Amino acid sequence: MFSLRVHARFPRIFRQNSRLLVSSAQPASDEYVSEAQYPEILDPSYRAKILRKKLAWHEKLKKVATVEEKLLGINMPRYFGYKCVMLNDEKFPYNCLGFNQFATRTVFHETDKLPDFYRQYDEAVERITNAVKGAIEEALVHELTGYRKAHEGAGKTIDGQEEIDLVAAAIVRELNRILINSLCEEFPHLEAIDVDLQPRHEAFWAVGGIQPPKRIEKMLEKSAWAKEYKDDPVDRFFQYRGTPYVAVRHEFPLEPLTDVLEAAQGRQDLKVPEFLYDPHTLGYSTDHCHGTSIPGFWPGERREFGTISFQRRSFLFTRNKKFGAEDEQEALHANGIISSYSWLLGQAAMQGFNTYNELTYPLVGQTVLTDGQRWSFYAYQLNTLLLHSNYSLENPRANECWGTREEKLFEGVDEAGKLVGFNQEVLKRLIAFYCNTPRERQHEMKPYVKPTEKHLAEIADPQKRKWLEETFKHIMSNRPRHWQIPEIQHWEKIYQIDHDKRPMDARRKFFQLGENPYNRRLDNHPPKYIPKSIRPGGPKSKDKFEKQYYPDC
Repeated sequence: MFSLRVHARFPRIFRQNSRLLVSSAQPASDEYVSEAQYPEILDPSYRAKILRKKLAWHEKLKKVATVEEKLLGINMPRYFGYKCVMLNDEKFPYNCLGFNQFATRTVFHETDKLPDFYRQYDEAVERITNAVKGAIEEALVHELTGYRKAHEGAGKTIDGQEEIDLVAAAIVRELNRILINSLCEEFPHLEAIDVDLQPRHEAFWAVGGIQPPKRIEKMLEKSAWAKEYKDDPVDRFFQYRGTPYVAVRHEFPLEPLTDVLEAAQGRQDLKVPEFLYDPHTLGYSTDHCHGTSIPGFWPGERREFGTISFQRRSFLFTRNKKFGAEDEQEALHANGIISSYSWLLGQAAMQGFNTYNELTYPLVGQTVLTDGQRWSFYAYQLNTLLLHSNYSLENPRANECWGTREEKLFEGVDEAGKLVGFNQEVLKRLIAFYCNTPRERQHEMKPYVKPTEKHLAEIADPQKRKWLEETFKHIMSNRPRHWQIPEIQHWEKIYQIDHDKRPMDARRKFFQLGENPYNRRLDNHPPKYIPKSIRPGGPKSKDKFEKQYYPDC
């Protein structure tokens, strides 16, 4: 009886399934293609997997909505910050010019005059120089001998380098005031500028192609599968922090000094020196910190493009004189390159670009190094930000910098209170920098930023806006974490790692549990607890923790 029922039902089931098979065998016409299409065959090697993972993160970073969230997104992979090579405007080791060029992918042109771009202002510069020469001389004499400085009146003693900075800052502020007041009638862009006194200039970027440290090579040699990758070049992270005397900025950027397309097509003079050694070989130190890119102002400022920056050169006061005059000149060039690049990188970050998302248009900056008497001038054009991985050696673009050797603006002040040996050529170069007029660009300035939410202030959700602003400013402040970076004590290295002599100890440290604390992500922490009395849904609400709004990258 059972078998009969089965056979009786079988034809009906077969008919139903056959109808399904017939219907599924007739696809829609748009599914047919004239040529077979196959999925992309991916390289299964370890190097290719790591590269795909990097590129996927870079694309996520590009799609982040606001400028502030992009700056947060760069720090998402590291809770304790990146291990960065620390650069500043005071430390320039011996023979560091080539390293600074490689670390910024900069082609440097030492020249006796400014680039040909400035020839259009020659007539105006000559006329203005003759008009303001007397006022400049009076200002210099006054700042040098006309009054007693604050530390002198209080009877305090300061070192020579600090005294140079005090005098240079006073001279720069006074000359900046005179030139702006004298030129603003003929050059109206000087009426719409912001002047920053001792602003905070910071920049973060990654540089590839550098040889791995010895400890990394030794660690990889012990691994069976990673032994073949021990000689692969690595990316090193760089963090610059500087404080110029004065920085001037405008609503619009300066015009390009040279054609970027021509440079990318292979100009013969665009050769960047290679420096593939560890920066420790020159004397640079490293530290764990969050990557910050700040050009002297917070995101959302109206005037977000720099025109002139006056940098300090007082570090030469403590420099070993045995290095020679040529080494001092190279150190000045290195300062002009690294300070210009970092300032422009910070400005690019305000437009939504970073070291992983390429610049779509050039930015130009003008940098002056001075101690009040000696002056050097640098015009810098930022063409590329891609320096990580293989871009450090294979990027068709390169940044360009034109710099002059140092010259004295004056020789000194005589007993009669008159300026001796005033050099008008130095003043002309300075005036030409002020005459350079910013122009509005006819293209999208923030292509990677959401048009309706370019900054946190434009986010409609007040809770999200408040949380992101507090988190952003906390990360950018680089204050130390409540929990310090885990470390290995000397006795642990000897008795627990190198020689297992304490088997009865509790296994609690990260190296005993097989964990890498430096791989901890920025959002890997418990959310903030909300007490019952202030919960949005009342005391009985189950929303115990504050919502977090980290960028998805």
